[in-house]
Amino acid sequence: MAGTDPMTDREFLALVRRRPGMYTSGGPTFYTMAAFVAGYDAHAWREGRPLLDGLGEWLAMRHGKPSNLVWWAQIRLMALPDGCQSAAGLPDESESKAIDLMFQLLDDFLAEYEGAEQVE
Repeated sequence: MAGTDPMTDREFLALVRRRPGMYTSGGPTFYTMAAFVAGYDAHAWREGRPLLDGLGEWLAMRHGKPSNLVWWAQIRLMALPDGCQSAAGLPDESESKAIDLMFQLLDDFLAEYEGAEQVE
């Protein structure tokens, strides 16, 4: 579309958050949405835009606990600190909670990253 500004990563991820079933098959789960975001990040890296670079460290600082876990595992623990550690999946309510938190934290992280870029 000529004459329109390109969509930011935050805007795109907000679209994914609103209609996750459009971007994954078999219904959105925490794992499929995390895999989608990881794939989106891998594409960003190929384009020379390290989208989620530093997210794991940012999450650890925000949560106040050092962690050597990958970013999506940290978010899962933040969303469900009392359990649901099965790799087979989560109950529906837990899935929704974890997905919502993931997209909120991604937006917060990207907002801080965009703000830091504008200051430089």
